[in-house]
Amino acid sequence: MTTDANEMVADIHDRMPAILAPADYARWLSDEPDPRDLLRPFPADLMRMWPISTRVNKPENDDPSIIEAVEMKHTLLGHRVDMFNGLGEKLQRCREHRAQLLSAVSW
Repeated sequence: MTTDANEMVADIHDRMPAILAPADYARWLSDEPDPRDLLRPFPADLMRMWPISTRVNKPENDDPSIIEAVEMKHTLLGHRVDMFNGLGEKLQRCREHRAQLLSAVSW
């Protein structure tokens, strides 16, 4: 289940997994008819983020090393991709450019 991204995750995606606080577990698992208000962005200040290997994209890579931090070496249009150094702004510019292109297209 996903929810809107919090301010940390929003730099890389507009959605994030719903993460329940331990205090909400019992309510989520109860017979309550509608606990949807628990599907809210998890507080960013309680999270950490670091770059990981693209090995995580293959199910057969099922070992703890896939979540170890790695140095970002990939490039995007000649620029170093680094989620801790301006990637959010680059993604926003791409979104704005896409919106401009879509608004210029006559359907």
